[in-house]
Amino acid sequence: VQQKMQTKMKIGDNDVNQSMDQTMDMSWHVQSTSAAGETVMNQVVDRISMKMEGGPAGPVEFDTSVNVKSDNPIINSMGEMFRQIVNQKFQVTMNPTGKITDVQVPAQLLDALRTSAAGNPGALDEKSLEQMMKQSAVMLPGQPVALQNTWTSQQSVQLGFGTMNIK
Repeated sequence: VQQKMQTKMKIGDNDVNQSMDQTMDMSWHVQSTSAAGETVMNQVVDRISMKMEGGPAGPVEFDTSVNVKSDNPIINSMGEMFRQIVNQKFQVTMNPTGKITDVQVPAQLLDALRTSAAGNPGALDEKSLEQMMKQSAVMLPGQPVALQNTWTSQQSVQLGFGTMNIK
């Protein structure tokens, strides 16, 4: 899953523009499929890489497959948090259009996040992990798409600092 975001925000009297490119390499291991097409699977995040520019934290870049400490404590904290997610099995239920309707977050991941430095208030919690898994889905249209045609998928995700609208 590759996400590219442009964020515009106002901090005090200052306009701040931020760009983020994030890639999550994932594996899906199908457990069962119902007659209606609902599929239960274990979804595993194999790797996360991120690059952000602009914004209050300055340039941020990390890759969970590279275990190198940075001089920037923000990068180290984000890297630690995302490394906790890698190789964890999230059980998800997906409908035939790709919408994830249920997410079961691994209990050992929640325990690890609570007891680590990454478990500080504002860091990832069960709800934000569920939403992260839901937003990683590719939403397909409910009917066939003709060659060269396109479709639009929209989601809104509630985060601790506001709402992220995904199109």
